[in-house]
Amino acid sequence: MPLTDQALKPDSLSYVDGFWRLSLGLPWFRALPLASVEFDSIRIGSTTYSPSDFEAETVKGWLVADWHERETDRVARIEWFVQDRLSLRMPVSMAPTDEELEVEVKVRIVTPNLFHEPGKPITIPNRLIAKLRPVR
Repeated sequence: MPLTDQALKPDSLSYVDGFWRLSLGLPWFRALPLASVEFDSIRIGSTTYSPSDFEAETVKGWLVADWHERETDRVARIEWFVQDRLSLRMPVSMAPTDEELEVEVKVRIVTPNLFHEPGKPITIPNRLIAKLRPVR
């Protein structure tokens, strides 16, 4: 089974209080510091969100998902365990629908202990795509 198979599940997309909520599994084989996860974008239907447009629920509350640009220290000690789902939320920019929507998540895993040269960790891009029906 590819590492990305469990990232998006059939019930991963929901609509709650004016927000899309996306439950995401870690597309990696072991726990990582949240700071090692860099989101590029999330697309739900025809709307694309940049990391500054959505938040992740952590033990420290909701954090804007562009932490790799400004909050690395704050998330460095937060672990994302393989069995845990990360809850992301983004404002709904279209009327919520019960129809199936294509969801695409572009995220990079920056390996904290694998380097291709000194001081340069290996970065693994992931493109996760699934057709999901929103759960209400």
